[in-house]
Amino acid sequence: MYCQDEPYLYDGWLAATYHQAGYCVYHLDGVKEMKVYYYEFDKRLVIKGSAMYFIQGHNFTYDKHSFNEAIDQMGYLMGIDLWHCDVNEFEAGVIFEVYDTPRDIIKNTRPGKGMVVDENPKDKGKMKKSTCRSYNDKEAYRKLYDAGKNIKSKQGKSMQKIIKECGWNPDSNYMKWEVRYRKPGDKFKGKGKTLKLYDLVNPKYEEAFKNDILAQYKKLNCTKTLERQTNKKHLSAADLIAIGLVELYQTMEDGSTIEEIRKYIYACMNREDALTPNDKKSRRTQLKKIFDRLKVTERSYWDLSDKVEDAINA
Repeated sequence: MYCQDEPYLYDGWLAATYHQAGYCVYHLDGVKEMKVYYYEFDKRLVIKGSAMYFIQGHNFTYDKHSFNEAIDQMGYLMGIDLWHCDVNEFEAGVIFEVYDTPRDIIKNTRPGKGMVVDENPKDKGKMKKSTCRSYNDKEAYRKLYDAGKNIKSKQGKSMQKIIKECGWNPDSNYMKWEVRYRKPGDKFKGKGKTLKLYDLVNPKYEEAFKNDILAQYKKLNCTKTLERQTNKKHLSAADLIAIGLVELYQTMEDGSTIEEIRKYIYACMNREDALTPNDKKSRRTQLKKIFDRLKVTERSYWDLSDKVEDAINA
């Protein structure tokens, strides 16, 4: 969030000064500190952090009133109106309870077209790949992670007690899906336009934000499980090996589709010099028949679309 107004910054809030870079870092006191960067050369104010953490110490729950209170409180402390500041990065997300372990859900949630799986350097040492995965492209940085583990690892006992009062059950599984837009103005207002802080609480844009959180999730590819065979003629020893191979690969860290496993088997066959070209052609035909008999469910067991939608509309 960027602001051109001249703020009041109390010396006691100063956390660090970087003379060569031309800015100072202040910690604005709230339930959790908010980082404020002030660039003296062009009198530019940059605020990074979560308004919900600032006002209530966690983001397990969100409500518009608390968000508004957080912005008003920060503006009051610095003596400026923050609502007209530019929003250069914007993050939206939802937390919800899930029916399986976050680890297994994450490893069966693969990047969509054009996305790359990446680790956020800030998460290293806190959230392992098995409990946190990001899916990035030019439009957004997306993250799916174990929200329950995040609370247990980052929050103290007193704050955990507060979060429990908000509905968190430490014995249940929770996940968070969040989207950080690289250019939110371009995304929601049009090319070259700027999103203002007051837009975040505008009903017109709130609805667009909600719809896009779900749309962004639906861009992911969730591993589809195999349908059970009903004809024992399609359960030969070779069929059973193929079924076991697919199910084994789908339980691994990054999961695999049937097509990816098929290509892997073909590659193994092509490396065997004892097989003639005709041998390979014959075996490829046999393998194709076996793999073509493997059908996946219409919808993935790992698909959380309904959970995301319910959380958005709660």
